[in-house]
Amino acid sequence: YQRRVHGYTSIVGIDVDLSKKLVEDICLVPGARYLSVASETEFRQIMEEEFAYDVTPVAFDIKIDLKSETSDVKFEKAFGSSELNSVNQTKTINLSSEFPNPIDDKGGMLGNILLFKLSGVSESSDTLIVDLKYKDAEGLDRNSTQTITLNSEEHFSSLSIRKAIVLSKMVELQQDYVIEKPIEGKTYLESFTLFRDHFLTEMVAVGDGSIESENKWIMEGIIDKIIDLEKNRKKKKKKKKKKI
Repeated sequence: YQRRVHGYTSIVGIDVDLSKKLVEDICLVPGARYLSVASETEFRQIMEEEFAYDVTPVAFDIKIDLKSETSDVKFEKAFGSSELNSVNQTKTINLSSEFPNPIDDKGGMLGNILLFKLSGVSESSDTLIVDLKYKDAEGLDRNSTQTITLNSEEHFSSLSIRKAIVLSKMVELQQDYVIEKPIEGKTYLESFTLFRDHFLTEMVAVGDGSIESENKWIMEGIIDKIIDLEKNRKKKKKKKKKKI
């Protein structure tokens, strides 16, 4: 495979985010990666500790097929890669390439999880067959097949998945807010206030204390800011009604 691709490109945005479409186009190029940093500390970490991981793709031409003998299960949405932004009701996922992530002192890995939301799953139980095919860095074909049994009970196979789910909910709620998508039976003030409590509860459940330190911006810069904006909007509406 490397005979066809003679070099790879990783782009680091410093204190700036490129457009969603441009990031997606970059990630669609085999071996290309886009990263964004907002501080000198993050930049040093990428350059000094994670550089080899960010410039060395380990898998190409990735294809994930979903099969079920009992229902018409499909990938409804996907999170974790800009390449997955356009996923909508499909049985097949394609990725141009993937990169490794460093492992911390506790044996954990930060990021690099792909989360899929499924549609058409049976309400009782369902057995899914997931086929994974890709080419490794040497161009050799690799494949793996897993059989997964789903049921109606809510459970998490790992804390990482539980954390990924609550983060994906935040992304969906934020996206709906940006496009002003109506929420049935609730205002955005109510929705974000309820989600704030849920988010904090889930972060405690997964043992993630970063929301009080390096990821404090998630609360202050996104959730709390939107809540404050909606409170001010509500006050302005009340004032207008009084004037009328």
